[in-house]
Amino acid sequence: MIGSHEEYLQAHAALRDLEEALAALRQRLGTSRASLFETMAQDYIDSIIALRQDIDVYIGLMSAQAARAPLWMGLEGDGLSPENILTSLLSVWLARLRRSVIALASFAFSRGTTGDRPSRAIAEACDFRLMGFLPGSLRIGLEIPQPDQLLLFPRSGDAVIAVRTALADLLEKASELTELQHSVHRVDLSSEELSTRDALLLKQVLRLIPGRRERVRAIVFEGALVPRTVPVRLNASLRSLLASRLGPTTEPDQIEELEGMLREIDLDQRHFILRDRPEDQPDITVFFRPNLQDDAKRALDQRVRVEASRDRVPRRRLNALVIEILEDA
Repeated sequence: MIGSHEEYLQAHAALRDLEEALAALRQRLGTSRASLFETMAQDYIDSIIALRQDIDVYIGLMSAQAARAPLWMGLEGDGLSPENILTSLLSVWLARLRRSVIALASFAFSRGTTGDRPSRAIAEACDFRLMGFLPGSLRIGLEIPQPDQLLLFPRSGDAVIAVRTALADLLEKASELTELQHSVHRVDLSSEELSTRDALLLKQVLRLIPGRRERVRAIVFEGALVPRTVPVRLNASLRSLLASRLGPTTEPDQIEELEGMLREIDLDQRHFILRDRPEDQPDITVFFRPNLQDDAKRALDQRVRVEASRDRVPRRRLNALVIEILEDA
């Protein structure tokens, strides 16, 4: 890292020397030996990229670039870095964010009636534009459409407003949960019954929280759209807290996270079986409440993650609190 103007000038001189050395190497090998050039140039390239990043940070280019995007989404996890990231992993988390916002916007746009398919205008408005990456981190800049940017469909302006409102609500709730990790008293997690909208909002935040077995350990949101000065950071420790709020009176430490293929639903007895579980764990039967019946039916033959609690009666059966389809599995 560059800490003074003198170090900045030294970095610039070093960068110039490396670029001149790389240019000389390319001239010496010529275009006919491109593969040899690529091999020999790698050390030069790594050093040039690192120096350019240090210079950009020192002169404020990095922070200025970050300010241009209204929302930045970052991925944290063991072994994750800008040099070690699969496009499939990145697309999974962008899709999760998009599906969460679509669900909330569709609920508001349809005046509270949920449906399986969002309107075309909402789906289009949720296709956020990628503004770029911040070097040296796994942070993706996203631009959110303005109402006058979508004129292709009827009511498209209303759809964009619904999407922006849904995203604001999602970030507000996620910010509250981030604060909860530091001070329980700053967030209301009372035992009062949730409205349909509030339950949907918590479920969409839960969708953005990594499971305990996932490679991504935390999702971070920053930028002008985040309603707090502190970045939003969602990690697996919040999952049981949200599940306890969505279910009956259950303590977070009594909640288990299950994963597997949802099979063999019995709608009369209200239970299903999870098969093909990680690490060859045995099949397990999970019961569900009437309000989760549609979720269970929708998840049939899908890979799911289930937050569940155990009865205190001798049978100790598992009761589902949340059924989450792992569409990226």
